[in-house]
Order: sequence, then structure tokens, then C-alpha cells
Amino acid sequence: MAFDTRYSNLGARAALDALTALLNASGAGYINIFTGSAPVDTETADSGTLLSTLALSATAFAGSTDVGDGSAMATANTITADPGAASTGTAGYFRAYSGAGTCIIQGTVGTSGTDMILNTTSIIIAMPVAISSWTIQM
Repeated sequence: MAFDTRYSNLGARAALDALTALLNASGAGYINIFTGSAPVDTETADSGTLLSTLALSATAFAGSTDVGDGSAMATANTITADPGAASTGTAGYFRAYSGAGTCIIQGTVGTSGTDMILNTTSIIIAMPVAISSWTIQM
């Protein structure tokens, strides 16, 4: 049996809004940036060296928008820069957590063409780390 489920833009937006709302559960969420490759799923323990932790806004994302092809897009509200990285290394992936510490989303990081855009992937201990943009499409 083949799988070929299609979603309406309304359904995609509702799903994305529910997902991003989880980042606000139990207070403002946060993002950890690690070295190496991301674990196989968000249920697997963190891997790599923790480079930086950045705080999400109290409302992590504004409402999603209709992309028009059965998908939705959401852009993160302001993410507070980390004034001083915890370790030195090359950023490989991120994990975003609810305020309660539950991993909700993980993805790639880079300076372009990745899930999350950083000012640099060369993280140096005690130096600032900033996220230029984070957009999720569903």
C-alpha cells in the first residue's frame, strides 16, 4: 500500500501552530547548539558538545502563514543571543526545548541553506553566539 496523504493549508497551519506552541509550555523555551550530527530523533539523548544556549521569546513564534502549496511557514520571534559560548567547536545541529526541558524540535545549523541560520558556525568559548533567523515549514 502506498502512502500519499495530502494536507490542506489550514491543516498544515494548525499543526505548525500547535508544534511551535509547545516551545512556550512551562515558560519560555530555549535552544541548545551542539557539535556533530543530530541524533536520529528528538527522543534520543543529546550528542556532541554543548556549545551555546539561547533563550526564546516568551512567545517563541508568531502564527504561521500560508505558503500556498499545502504547507505553512512560521518564523521565530526574537531569540536572545548567548553573551558567552560554553565551549569551542563547530556547530552541527540545534535542539529547541520547552520551558520544562522537553526537546520539541531539532535540525541543522549553518550560515545559509540550513534549518537555523547562525552568525557563524565557528563557536569560540566565552564569545557571543547569535541566531540570524529560524524558519520552520510544515
